[in-house]
Amino acid sequence: LESGGFADWAIETLDTANKKFTDFTELVDCHTVEKKYRMSCLRSLSLDQILVAQKTMNVDWNPIIDGTVIKDKPLNMLKRGEFVKTPLLIGSTMDEGTVFMQSLSRSMSVDQYKDLVNKTYPKHYSRLIEIYDAKKYSSPWVASTKIYGDETFTCPARMVARLYQQHGQRVYYYYWTHVNK
Repeated sequence: LESGGFADWAIETLDTANKKFTDFTELVDCHTVEKKYRMSCLRSLSLDQILVAQKTMNVDWNPIIDGTVIKDKPLNMLKRGEFVKTPLLIGSTMDEGTVFMQSLSRSMSVDQYKDLVNKTYPKHYSRLIEIYDAKKYSSPWVASTKIYGDETFTCPARMVARLYQQHGQRVYYYYWTHVNK
């Protein structure tokens, strides 16, 4: 598992998935086709048509709580021990938060960084500023990416690894730091 597979943000309800499906079929003009033929219409699209539509909608490919295959949030099921008992490979990447922080100015000041942390994590502001002191990084922007990456990907992966292990399962945890040159 990679990139927050058990995180709440990575899961959708059936209603949300159905709405996205309807929106997607409208976007690619398959909504006018009789319901039983909509999948055939989608399969007839070119890869380029699908990619353009996906980018337009910002479509995610997340697990869906459908009540049949996935009956509850995966994290809840894991806590209850309701999962296939098999070894788990899970982890995150060192700079995973950078992709999601592109909209922030890379030249943000330390004060802007502190303001961002305070607005985003008011209850944990003091501790986060201590742990992710902007002076420890090449810039305040880099510090912000580390907080986001740890909160969104690394910490949830570590939590899942611990829970999985508590149910007597083998866990192989990785933290990918290789930089492609």
